[in-house]
Amino acid sequence: MTCAVTSHAGSAVVESGAGADRQRAALDYRGDRLRVDVQGQAGGALIVREGRAYALAEGMVIDLGGMGGMLGQMQQGAISAGPDDLARYIGLERTTRKETIAGAAGTVHLLRYEDGAGHPHSEELVLSADVRARELADALQQMALAFRNMTGKAEAPGEAALRQQLGNQGVLRYGSEFRVISFGGQPDAARFDLPSAPQQIPALGSIGGEAAVPEAANNDGGWLGRVLGGKAQRQQDRIEGRTESEADAATDRTVDRVLDKAFGKIFGD
Repeated sequence: MTCAVTSHAGSAVVESGAGADRQRAALDYRGDRLRVDVQGQAGGALIVREGRAYALAEGMVIDLGGMGGMLGQMQQGAISAGPDDLARYIGLERTTRKETIAGAAGTVHLLRYEDGAGHPHSEELVLSADVRARELADALQQMALAFRNMTGKAEAPGEAALRQQLGNQGVLRYGSEFRVISFGGQPDAARFDLPSAPQQIPALGSIGGEAAVPEAANNDGGWLGRVLGGKAQRQQDRIEGRTESEADAATDRTVDRVLDKAFGKIFGD
């Protein structure tokens, strides 16, 4: 769930996900640029700038925009401060309950909606007019837009209706799946620099099918791991339906080595 984008600059630590997938991430944002560092996974980060997303791994920069075919299978494209499958917005009820989260005062609301299968849901949203909450909402919108552009995945139909209801408020908490831990100051512009020229993983879709995703990305569990999708069949899908020449096999091995090196740094061994 996202809000309309305005000018913003700030930083925050958020906690998102459920169960074993729950992780904290540090976000820095300025204008249309966003950097996400998942806590406990040093050497890896995600940078969104000029509408594109890049994965960083100890100096290596991978342009994720070239991996749209693979990312189309992903379970979760970005940190979300709301439901991922808001097919139909039903209503948003303001309660009398108040919560102060990360130093920002908010009011508890009850969101009612239906998912894509028509199942009804209700969940609490803590909304705040605090400028810091609004700036964070704008930053999350930047990330959501970048991933939608990369994957071609359309915005859930109910999100526009909910966005209208939110107005100039930001989300401090969504149920138990998203919570702001703290707000910080404005980041230095250098935080969003790419340390090297972006690398394109060549012709992932032309190697004969689905691209390879390292086991580290699949098994780590957090939101950034889910960016790269569910279980990938590393070679089976690629070679199905064709005879693999020596050149094809060499290309497959090269792609696997590059991906393993990059994403192994980000998601852990």
